[in-house]
Amino acid sequence: MITTVLLVFKAIWSQLAKLLALAIEHWRIILPLLILGYCLYQYNAQVNRADAAVKALNQYINDANTARAERERENLQKDAASKVALAAVLADHQVSLAQLNLDRQRDAKKLKDLYEKQISANSRNWSDRVQLESAAGKEATGVFDLQEAADRFAEGLRDCDTAYTTLEKACQITTEDYNALWTAWDKECDIHGCN
Repeated sequence: MITTVLLVFKAIWSQLAKLLALAIEHWRIILPLLILGYCLYQYNAQVNRADAAVKALNQYINDANTARAERERENLQKDAASKVALAAVLADHQVSLAQLNLDRQRDAKKLKDLYEKQISANSRNWSDRVQLESAAGKEATGVFDLQEAADRFAEGLRDCDTAYTTLEKACQITTEDYNALWTAWDKECDIHGCN
């Protein structure tokens, strides 16, 4: 068995020696053919690599387009759900304002009128004080008009009650607005998620 292997090895070696002798004898033909073969091999490898890269790029683009379409569909669904939830919150907000008999424009006008009245009263009080001080400086009689004082006291209480009621209604509107905003934010977080 060993002799057979040695004979086969010897035959292969003799053929390789003949082939090597032929290559050395005709190296001017074989060397350019080897270089050309190597260049063709490298070119083919680069073409295959480029084809694989183009295929991978096309697959990536298709996957990205599919994912974008899916995200757009999800966003449209979320936006629709968000609009429905917001409409429900606004409807609840309007109902709660109506239950409390609150009207934003009416109460805002009352509050504005109250502040303007207070500003004009302050300026009138200042003018009255200046007049009283100047009159007291000229002639201090010490006479006190009881009816005028009672009228001013009653008017002040009436104004105070009106101011308190107006301010209370304005605060109720603000509280209802805040609660509606908070509820809307919670619903948006439920739909879109909060980070």
